[in-house]
Amino acid sequence: MSGTVSCPACGKTIAVKGIPKHTNGCALWSKVIGVPPSQFNFDRHFKRKLYAEGLVEGDDYVRCLLCPDHRAKRLSDHLRIVHGLKVAAYREQFPGVEVNAQKTLKRRVATVQAKFGVSNVAQAEEVRVLLRRKNRSQEPEVVAKRKATNLTRYGHENPFGVYDIQQRIRDTNLERFGFSNPNQSPVIMAKRVATNRLKYGVDHFFQTKGFLKKYFHLPNKLEQKVAGMLPERVVYTGDGAYWVKAKGSLRARNPDFIVLSDGQLRVQREKGIDLNDLRTSAVVEVLGCYWHGPKFTGQSRTQHKREMVAYYKACGIMCLVIWEDEVHKHPKRVTARIQRFVGRWKTEWLARRQKRDAYGSPR
Repeated sequence: MSGTVSCPACGKTIAVKGIPKHTNGCALWSKVIGVPPSQFNFDRHFKRKLYAEGLVEGDDYVRCLLCPDHRAKRLSDHLRIVHGLKVAAYREQFPGVEVNAQKTLKRRVATVQAKFGVSNVAQAEEVRVLLRRKNRSQEPEVVAKRKATNLTRYGHENPFGVYDIQQRIRDTNLERFGFSNPNQSPVIMAKRVATNRLKYGVDHFFQTKGFLKKYFHLPNKLEQKVAGMLPERVVYTGDGAYWVKAKGSLRARNPDFIVLSDGQLRVQREKGIDLNDLRTSAVVEVLGCYWHGPKFTGQSRTQHKREMVAYYKACGIMCLVIWEDEVHKHPKRVTARIQRFVGRWKTEWLARRQKRDAYGSPR
């Protein structure tokens, strides 16, 4: 673009840097153009920047489908400010639409790769260290100020502890996903599983060896305490050693303990065979009150327990559920429940075996 241009309204030749001053005082502007200079698209009129000839949509720029004249390298700010939309809501209206120019993304990735050796700046260890160092959210004075603000605004130190806010969250989730907790939505579960399979080769990220090694020291203290109450034939598998998947289900489960027959226990000890090669018909699940509570599952404890027992039942497996507070408050009762459960399993297992032998024996 040259150093001079013609005024879109009166045609007068003016310097590029003089456009704002001239157009704001142009006598013909309102009559000819019809909108204030601040709302006029000078880039489109003069075919410059993202409106220059030869640019390719998708690579060099993206176009807003709600106002097609608008071009940008990324649309997130425009959608939020002009249309009051988040990118997710915009994509719901226009599935598959691009919101970032690909050349811009590629240049950004190349820059980050050259500077930090990773494709995403948030993955760079030096950036993570810097962010942790500058993060003041857990400093005592910041925590105290945040609690005081929440008390003033919501009457509670934590807004998520307010019933009205909890109800609004549930209502929003019901409207968007059809469930009060989005984690219960088959669509969300399918997306999460597909992403994890693509990235890690497993259904759930916590199944990866890297995650287990970094975050989990298994068995945990609760599982160790329960292990001391169990008979020899009940073996720990909560470290990912054994998986169960119901037919037609998107989610596989990793029980904390499985019950083995005498023969299975002997083979496993002598040959060190993979536990997944030994089919069990009974499992024990030990549930922490925090992580398996209503806040994270979106269900009552009773509902959560029933769902878990029903899942294993669909696989032909008996399930005993033990809660953390039961272990701490009533260890003797828990031990007695375990013994009754194993005894019932053994009775049913023997009955199935006798029935199988009877059918298999010659008449």
